[in-house]
Amino acid sequence: MAFVFVLLIGAAAAFFLSQSSQDVRNQASVEDGAIEITAKSSEQIIAGKPAKIDLFVNSNSANMDALQLEGNFTGVDVSDITVQVANAERTNLKAQVNKVNDDGTIQLVFTLNNSKKAFSASQPTQIATISFVPQSEGDLSLTWNPGTSKATLFRQTEDQLKTPVAFSGRVLGSDDIVSIQKPAGSNCVQDSQCAPGLVCYQPPMPECPEGMACAQVMPAKICAEVIDGEVQPLPTPIAMVDPIENPRMTPTPTPTPSPIVSENPVTPGDPTPSPTAAPTPTPAPGSEGQYCSVNADCQPGLFCYQPPMPECPDGLACAQVMPAQICALTGSVSPTPQPTPPSTTISDNSIRLRPTPPVGLVPTNPDGSIPVATTRPIPMITQNTPTCEYTYTQWSACKSGIQTRKATANSNYCLGTPEPVVQSCVSETPEPPFRANYDANRDRKVNTIDLSYIRRRLLTTDAQADINQDGTVDIIDYALVLNRLRK
Repeated sequence: MAFVFVLLIGAAAAFFLSQSSQDVRNQASVEDGAIEITAKSSEQIIAGKPAKIDLFVNSNSANMDALQLEGNFTGVDVSDITVQVANAERTNLKAQVNKVNDDGTIQLVFTLNNSKKAFSASQPTQIATISFVPQSEGDLSLTWNPGTSKATLFRQTEDQLKTPVAFSGRVLGSDDIVSIQKPAGSNCVQDSQCAPGLVCYQPPMPECPEGMACAQVMPAKICAEVIDGEVQPLPTPIAMVDPIENPRMTPTPTPTPSPIVSENPVTPGDPTPSPTAAPTPTPAPGSEGQYCSVNADCQPGLFCYQPPMPECPDGLACAQVMPAQICALTGSVSPTPQPTPPSTTISDNSIRLRPTPPVGLVPTNPDGSIPVATTRPIPMITQNTPTCEYTYTQWSACKSGIQTRKATANSNYCLGTPEPVVQSCVSETPEPPFRANYDANRDRKVNTIDLSYIRRRLLTTDAQADINQDGTVDIIDYALVLNRLRK
């Protein structure tokens, strides 16, 4: 019995923890969130007539990456629900999900059209208009689901949507319409909204003063009085004029009356005050200082001289380039110095060194002739040469089926062959879970394609796109990948 009791306690604890974990993953909308959602209607809502509710978002100057809303109408029945996105270009918000389910649930998901430019506003900004037709008079509410409505900020993955306030209004019947008493000058949509004796009047487009650039915006309709069958509108409003920076007090004449004349004009093409001196004469070929290859290239009395290699100061690395030969007067230059051959060193061991001339000088034989070739010190292997002993580094990680290592001999003058330093291999590293690197589409790369993959599966249960594994693909998963790309 005690064993059964322990099992029951463990099962209950596991159920409680799983429920708590689920609640943490699904919680959304916080009391102190930075993002605020409001909804309002600018006109009367009348039973059986099309009505509209405008939806606004205010980030309170915070940078918002995504917004997710789920709402329902309560109260009177409504039909023909549609959602029209507003100000998409100005807000940089794109509706990835915009649908109305069969049960009337409205689902909206906005992400950034340009992921490098977050949305920010210091006052309510309209993002959508919800149109519908109420079926009867009575109280009407539009409430948002606090568990699935969320908002994320730039470089954050926590929900920052302040608990949305439900829209509440009254759907009017025919009797209520008669009692509406809007005075003259009030905004209206139709005559029924105005008090008796008034009509809903559309003022004309304001005239734009000549020479001005006016914003062509039609004035709002207003309730106006009717006298002797004619509408008595209010005074025509002043046209909206775009301001001009630093306006001129007088108009600019067209064209310019006369050209602007400089006090010190410069006439192009003025001749040079004095003629250019005659060009330096070109030296004759083969004259003193001219390049040559053999004595025949030089003029009589000259010979083709090979200047010596310039000396390189101690401690410097000089480019050892032999100077070009030039024509020179006989007796004006010293003959090319001949290098002194170093003494041949022969050790008692197995290494023999051949003589090597000083840097930059061409060696000569004792009779003055140039040897066929000159070599650097070359080790000579004999029977006394020691066998090499090698040390090896660790094998590298397996990459593309190949591993490598480095072998180092204990001496520069030894005889031997190292063991293989390259071998084939098979990777034993298991493939990391796709969620570990935010790779939603499992192509082993985290890029904008993963964002597109998630956007197409928002509000679904796709396991690959559900980065945080809370059972639903939403803007939190989108924010996780987006912020990963920003690092």
